[in-house]
Amino acid sequence: MLTRKRIHVLLNVRWLHAEPGWTSDAKNKMTALESHLQRMKELQLRTEKMYKSGLVSLLDATATEFYRAEAELWLAREQSKH
Repeated sequence: MLTRKRIHVLLNVRWLHAEPGWTSDAKNKMTALESHLQRMKELQLRTEKMYKSGLVSLLDATATEFYRAEAELWLAREQSKH
């Protein structure tokens, strides 16, 4: 089952891949990955607050932590190419 948080993450990944220059321009790709990481950090913070308030499950909280880490990895991989 897809929760609201997972749907939010999936939409953000689609947004990332829809960024102008995603595949053709390294600078645009880096900017897109940085923006995606920022969105994932914000989502993780919101989800942590919601978990502490009992509004979302532990699964949602840990999933957003994973997606933030994944965004950091994607950015680090792109940075290592340059």
